[in-house]
Amino acid sequence: MASGHARAPHRRGHDGVRGGRGRATKPVRPRRGRSQRGRRAARHKGRGQAPGPDRGHRPREGQVRRIRRTLRPRIAGRGKHHRLRQQEPGGLQVTKLKGGGSVGNERRFDGKADVYETARPGYAPALLTYLAAKEGFVPGAAVADVGSGTGRFSRQLLDLGCIVTGVEPNDQMRAVAEARLGEHPGYFSTAGSAERTGLADASVDRVCAAQAFHWMDAQAFRRECLRVLRPGGVVALVWNFRDPTSPLVRASAAVCARHCPRFTGFSGGMDFDGDAVARFFDGEYRTVSFPHDLAYDRRGFVDRMLSASYAPDRDDAARAAYVADFERLFDEHAQAGTLVMPNSTVAYLGEVA
Repeated sequence: MASGHARAPHRRGHDGVRGGRGRATKPVRPRRGRSQRGRRAARHKGRGQAPGPDRGHRPREGQVRRIRRTLRPRIAGRGKHHRLRQQEPGGLQVTKLKGGGSVGNERRFDGKADVYETARPGYAPALLTYLAAKEGFVPGAAVADVGSGTGRFSRQLLDLGCIVTGVEPNDQMRAVAEARLGEHPGYFSTAGSAERTGLADASVDRVCAAQAFHWMDAQAFRRECLRVLRPGGVVALVWNFRDPTSPLVRASAAVCARHCPRFTGFSGGMDFDGDAVARFFDGEYRTVSFPHDLAYDRRGFVDRMLSASYAPDRDDAARAAYVADFERLFDEHAQAGTLVMPNSTVAYLGEVA
């Protein structure tokens, strides 16, 4: 296994747990047609009352848990695709959006883009298979990957044949994605935030946020999804979840708490047993979970922990002890030079209205 990379080992993991340059975009004018109010009314047309959400259920491996009732998303990619970028003669332009967003979160990964790209894993291939088969992530579907970082999830969506616009506020992270994916004809990029993407009204079929929703102003992001999605559009919130019952995961959290003042828990300390996801979807969503254990060599494991937003920077006095503690954890838990991190890829999907 190449140094600095994580991969999924060739064995089954544990049951699903809770706890992801294209020429730069210049926003285009909103499409004419149905207003946001009209689109919202169309989504609600014919809906009846449904029972309350079941927040405590964790699905079995690969099983879809349907909350309140099944939604039937329209299959995306039909009809003419609305272009999401414009190329100006003489060079590329990136839209700089001011204001909006969760203050300061766009700077959390400054100086970490390169290690993030080499050490962060992708998401379970089974999730992508499910998205293509059941959720309309089909060839030609226009997808906004919001909080796209270095383009990890964007790459997997491109492999499905989707037309992907990466929306990323951090200049360094976005530059890495553009360098890696810029030659792909289906990839576009913009310097937007979750709360102000810069995309046109009713311009995308699907919105996703992979390993990013916990950094967002959830209700502002929800309003932005309402604005940019076409009728029948679906939002997917995706995470890689480390198994919280694993001794390795618990020991890793203890090291982070000891050396990192900004550490509030993995995934930004988000409470997945709470109601943040239910509030975002107004109580109506589906959950899928797929095993996706991650295998690391020594360098890859340490780099994975250095890629975290809370990890000590290069000039931080705590960095050496932080690295040493994770090297010790690797030595304690690795077998034959490989450490396996128990992990699942989990997605929450639904419409917003």
